[in-house]
Amino acid sequence: MKKRIISVFLVLIILIGIVPSAFAAGSLDNFKRVNTYTQGQFADVSASSWYAGNVASAYELGLMKGSSKTQFNTDGNVTIAEAIAMAARLHCIYTTGTEHFSEGNPWYQVYIDYAVTSGIITQNQFSNYTSIATRLQFATIFSSALPDEALQSINTIEDGAIPDTNSAAVYKLYRAGILTGNDTRGTFTPDSSISRASASAIISRMAEADLRQSVTLKASTAQKTVLTAEEIYAQCSPAVFYIEVYNSKGAPIASGSGFFISSDGTAVTNFHVVKGSYSAKITLSDTGAVYDVLGVYDYNKDEDWAVLKINGSGFSCLDIGDTTSIVGGATVYAIGSPLGLQNTISQGLISNSSRIEGDLTYIQTSASISSGSSGGALINKYGEVIGITSASYVNGQNLNLALPLKYISGYSSSSYSTLLAIMESPNSKLIPYADYPEVLDCGAYHGVDLYKSTSDNSSTTYYYTYASLIKTVWQDGVNYSNYQGVLADCGFSKTGDYLEGSTYYYIYNMMTTSKSYELHFGVTIIDNQKCLFVKIITSQIAAATGFSLCPEAPDFGAFFGVKALASSDIYIGKTKFGSYYEYSLTSLTAKGYGSTFFTTYSALLEEWGFIYSDTDTGENGDIYTFQNKKLGYEISLSPQADNDIIYINIFYSIS
Repeated sequence: MKKRIISVFLVLIILIGIVPSAFAAGSLDNFKRVNTYTQGQFADVSASSWYAGNVASAYELGLMKGSSKTQFNTDGNVTIAEAIAMAARLHCIYTTGTEHFSEGNPWYQVYIDYAVTSGIITQNQFSNYTSIATRLQFATIFSSALPDEALQSINTIEDGAIPDTNSAAVYKLYRAGILTGNDTRGTFTPDSSISRASASAIISRMAEADLRQSVTLKASTAQKTVLTAEEIYAQCSPAVFYIEVYNSKGAPIASGSGFFISSDGTAVTNFHVVKGSYSAKITLSDTGAVYDVLGVYDYNKDEDWAVLKINGSGFSCLDIGDTTSIVGGATVYAIGSPLGLQNTISQGLISNSSRIEGDLTYIQTSASISSGSSGGALINKYGEVIGITSASYVNGQNLNLALPLKYISGYSSSSYSTLLAIMESPNSKLIPYADYPEVLDCGAYHGVDLYKSTSDNSSTTYYYTYASLIKTVWQDGVNYSNYQGVLADCGFSKTGDYLEGSTYYYIYNMMTTSKSYELHFGVTIIDNQKCLFVKIITSQIAAATGFSLCPEAPDFGAFFGVKALASSDIYIGKTKFGSYYEYSLTSLTAKGYGSTFFTTYSALLEEWGFIYSDTDTGENGDIYTFQNKKLGYEISLSPQADNDIIYINIFYSIS
């Protein structure tokens, strides 16, 4: 019992010893450069980036470190514990000229104890220290990390001038030149996460007064103009688009809506609209122009939003409204493409400004939303977008939900990934190999680093060690089935497997209209290590030629490299009105195209001007019909597995 009493007594002495005397000895002069920063030290901090000087200052002052020796992790999020630790270091150095923290378990407890004792935070102010800090939480912590005399006002920021927060802590840091906002209006986006780059800017400005920024924000006295429904549609409709998404075979699998928030092609939709898609295109309502979706900047599966990059610029875009002042009863408009009916507008009221469903808070509205409206814009009476039309209650009328646009604030726009990056995966984001955009990266899928790769003119082989795979995803045994399933989703078909020496091969094939892929997937020994390997072999496909009997249609056999079993012209009496060809399904399978020939040849027909028109059920199987009315031709394709035959008929002079 004595030992326990003595221990507590000693802890009390230590705690009493570190309590500052109301910053009595504090000074910004106490911040000294204790580390040396070398340009290029962190690969992700370029000299031209806006935060380069802040990163250097925070590192040299000992207030922040890199995530590794070569990476600062500029886009990484900051947890509440990390924010408190930074603030505690800042306070301690300001007060004593040094820091004296000895981390324990959990590592951040010593900083929390110090922050509570020093008045930076209050006891139990935060329930989860490992959660991602919002910008408002970060600002609140740092506003108390230095005394008022160290945060004197240098800027004119009128009350009510910051458009999206009334926080006294935020106003204090704006006026001190620590914060400036995200745009010319001074928007703060309080609910978004804060990046390590932004954190370095804040903490370096706190420590070095000459880094603080000048900004003036005056409260707006201008009254916004309430628009009529006609004006809303005319002004906002061109910024809302129809989006169609496709699988790996180019077949449409879903459609929805989206809208531009920047003229440079930055657009917003629901995550579920583009989830699982291989590619996507958008169609503008005012011009009918079609543009490719290049990829996704950022997304959140749980919150159901995605920020896309569209290939183009000069787009009409929507102004973002204030989502903090939404009230029930206000007039709103929904614009989207319900049931594919592009840019349909509906009018309604905000039924409830804060309808909670699960962990999310939605805007409930009576503005009509139907299937296909997902990803569309909910617009206020001033023509500003305030939400993403997302869902409806099934058993009800005019009970619709929109995700408030505040959820996307703080999204990353430094770079974008292909849509493959948001395909469903049990382990990690899916991305394609850099040199093979049709093939998903096996290492990225399993969440392991590439061990090595080898290349020649026509192939590349990627190796991943068994040790890394077992450590991350194969704890319960080796399982290839997941990646094999992903290959099938990408359009590859398995054509065989075999054992050669100590190497076991699975063989896959895929054919596009311009390239043939053969993929070997298996296990081998390299550098005395057991490795999983993916070998990708490609060859260019020569431009398809026409049939000898009908040069205006692409030659099936020449394209796939198989010979026709039979061919002849078709006559009625003495009048030639078509041509007939016959191929073996077995020969196609041997070439690796048994399950992919139809979609590949269909795409080729479309390139030659043929359009799919109909499917009929024949005696021995389905008959698929394509037409080129400009040439007056019709092609019917009938695979008959029972007979191991593909019949192709070409008819002339259709109207």
